[in-house]
Amino acid sequence: MSCRSGCPTKDCPSYGACLKGMNLQVGDLTGQGQRVVTDRRLGAYADARRQGLQPPSTKLADSLGALRAAGA
Repeated sequence: MSCRSGCPTKDCPSYGACLKGMNLQVGDLTGQGQRVVTDRRLGAYADARRQGLQPPSTKLADSLGALRAAGA
């Protein structure tokens, strides 16, 4: 038997097919979360630069700190 223990049908042709039937997206979830964090961080930096500010780095705290200090 090549199915995982929780498979409802228990007749999958391979273990991989069984996992594919579960629609696992392990790699995508990690990448998606990191992409959201990066987009937010770089978006805040871009907002600061558009307003003529120069944050010391692209870190979110630095960008938000520059925006707060400028009163934006």
